[in-house]
Amino acid sequence: MGEKGTMTRRHILDSACPLFIRHGYKAVTMQDICRASGLSKGGLYRHYKDKSSLFSDLLQSFQEDRRLHHKEGMESNTSAGRLLKDYLLSELGEVQDRKPGLCGAIYEYCLENRETQSPSFMSAQYERGKELLLKLLAYGIQTGEFHLEEPGEAASAVLFMVEGVKMCSEVMPITEEMLTGIYHQIKKLLGVSEQEPV
Repeated sequence: MGEKGTMTRRHILDSACPLFIRHGYKAVTMQDICRASGLSKGGLYRHYKDKSSLFSDLLQSFQEDRRLHHKEGMESNTSAGRLLKDYLLSELGEVQDRKPGLCGAIYEYCLENRETQSPSFMSAQYERGKELLLKLLAYGIQTGEFHLEEPGEAASAVLFMVEGVKMCSEVMPITEEMLTGIYHQIKKLLGVSEQEPV
């Protein structure tokens, strides 16, 4: 795909994301995305065959953006603690701010597509998320900020904690105290002392 096509796809995703946040996955139509992006129906379908493929691309683009952010941070010697905090804020910021986010739309998408989509899609999402965290944990071990023996297990635990909080936030209020407790448990899991400024 050429640069113009890549830019158009990015524009479509940027236009669709607020719709999914505001209305969820099920309520948004391709027509809504056409209106928001300013593209004709044919223009939109030239890039995405359906809403499912568009949403899948949106999720992957978030992971890629986060991967690039962490890579740039590591290359510029940003502390692993700061990168961890950025990760948690990007994942849990909407919960903390009590703002609508993509979490509800993601769960709707998974439930709606569970019959037609192979489990490998969500497994691949999980593996990309785990890979991102493993790189961050390896960096933290290398800089001496994180002290843990099983990075793979720790990465899985952090992913499931974060996803659990996001899922719970859809059905109950999550307090600042709860988030602070989870943050401290993640720091303990990673072997970060309470004195270290993370």
